[in-house]
Amino acid sequence: MATKLSPALMSEEDDLERLRAQQFAVWRWIKVHISPPPPVHRYAGILTIKGQSLVFRGIDVRERKDFEKMIPLNKIAEVSLGLDERSKGNHNGSFVAGEPKPLVIRYRQNGREDTDYFITNFPGLSRRVDGNQYWYETLKAKIDHTRSSRKR
Repeated sequence: MATKLSPALMSEEDDLERLRAQQFAVWRWIKVHISPPPPVHRYAGILTIKGQSLVFRGIDVRERKDFEKMIPLNKIAEVSLGLDERSKGNHNGSFVAGEPKPLVIRYRQNGREDTDYFITNFPGLSRRVDGNQYWYETLKAKIDHTRSSRKR
């Protein structure tokens, strides 16, 4: 499975609740007048795999500065599609109904578990293509391969 570049929106765990509250009033008005708003996000950029890391490069839309995050594949504890019971109550309203389920990445960093949420291939015509499904399958395969290589 070849890895590609995907336009992506990203939020870290602690961003979602704060951003959703800030944008709720604005999006409610916009939703009535134009197309559905994008999911709540703090970062906009490109998602890819480089070497043995998941790489997100883009901008922090709140601080208006460049942003890069590298998550080593061997640090990823879990990859899932959609909100699970741990996060559903807190973030159920953070993502647009009817859109692809968010790609959820849980990983260990600096002795603690962090969670990032991605929506890929968004906005525009690519909404019809579930890029999150592609990334879910790609990451599961690469992580499984990485783990099986370490066991040898």
